[in-house]
Amino acid sequence: MKNIDNVHHWDIDSLEYSEIYRDLRNWANTPGFRIMKREILNHFKTFGKIRFVELGAGIGKMSILMNILGGKTTLIDYNKSAIEQAEKAQRFFGCAPELLLENALALPQSIYGQYDVAMSFGVAEHFLRKERTAIFHSHHNLAKNNGMVIIWVPNAWGLCYRISHGIRKALGKWPKGLTEMPFTRRELKSIASKAGLKNIKIFCGGRFLRDFNYFLVSNVSGAIRKYLMRKKDEKPLLHIEGNPREKLGEIMKHNETAQGFLDKYFSYPLLLIALKP
Repeated sequence: MKNIDNVHHWDIDSLEYSEIYRDLRNWANTPGFRIMKREILNHFKTFGKIRFVELGAGIGKMSILMNILGGKTTLIDYNKSAIEQAEKAQRFFGCAPELLLENALALPQSIYGQYDVAMSFGVAEHFLRKERTAIFHSHHNLAKNNGMVIIWVPNAWGLCYRISHGIRKALGKWPKGLTEMPFTRRELKSIASKAGLKNIKIFCGGRFLRDFNYFLVSNVSGAIRKYLMRKKDEKPLLHIEGNPREKLGEIMKHNETAQGFLDKYFSYPLLLIALKP
């Protein structure tokens, strides 16, 4: 069975908007997002006329941020439950994207070459062998000529992420049957080149200290508590005050996060930005 057929791993049974908002705030304030925004503006000069498509979108958190900046968004997901919940979440944040229920590895040719930016976040690492290359071809196929491809994946040298991943597997807290294989910079560049992408740039998009707090302090301690106490952790909810679109816009506007040596090489996310010639 292909990994993409394991749709039960992606089911979304309920929405908690405060958790989504917290995630969006975190995304909007990462070095990776600052880099993406810079590269998009350098290439297109504006967000106002850009058509974005997000593959394996789930509820499309990154599409929400791109829409707030002025982009027009399309979400593609293989899971009907995710698409249904995406419609609700997107509406809550004032977005009205096009929603497509499609297999990212078997996209209709009618949408090839229709988008300025084809992007995915936490998707490509769930594919192996031929599918691992095929998902890059899907991005390439959706992008216009001189369009941009953005792919965000786990870093094989993301130390805190790898330690946390190993501990969760050892404790039996990793979903059975869920494949997640991080990328090295070399593999990421090699597959992108084979998919026909040019002007390939690869960045680390995170902060090492933030990874330490998230993966080792929060995730691992939570997994250990669940293992010992057989009790589900309850995350504190973030109260949403005022207009979330405006607040997220301000965070993105003022994101000037810098990176040190550890951040640039050993933080969790690798960010590929390339062009379709």
